[in-house]
Amino acid sequence: MILLRYLLVFTGISLLVGAAAILIWDLIQIIKARREGHDAPELRWHAARRAAMCGVVPLLLGLSITVVPSGNAGVRVNQFAGTRPATLFPGVHLVTPLLEHMETFDIRDQVFTTKAGDDTSKPNPDALRVQTREG
Repeated sequence: MILLRYLLVFTGISLLVGAAAILIWDLIQIIKARREGHDAPELRWHAARRAAMCGVVPLLLGLSITVVPSGNAGVRVNQFAGTRPATLFPGVHLVTPLLEHMETFDIRDQVFTTKAGDDTSKPNPDALRVQTREG
């Protein structure tokens, strides 16, 4: 699913760059024609607009796909309303592009080791291995 997301985003950006390239190429041709005294060709607005509109659709579709990795939980954050009430567990989820984004949090158990003493150069057999109540 991540591959699909990146393909959609890449396709959308490529089409937008192609639309800009059409207009830049036409502007270069107009400048060359004016320097040489020929009739200047017109800008191909329709082709550029069509390519740009076709590029926006896959770009928005790609931005709407989010993946919560294994061992994490996700929360949707809306730009205007704040966090959404539901927790999203690992898998593929859809968000509203440009209005919402996904924040992920690690939900795996965390185990930290502590050493009784300041000397960290030698391994200490009395090292304390604990796990907090909250995980």
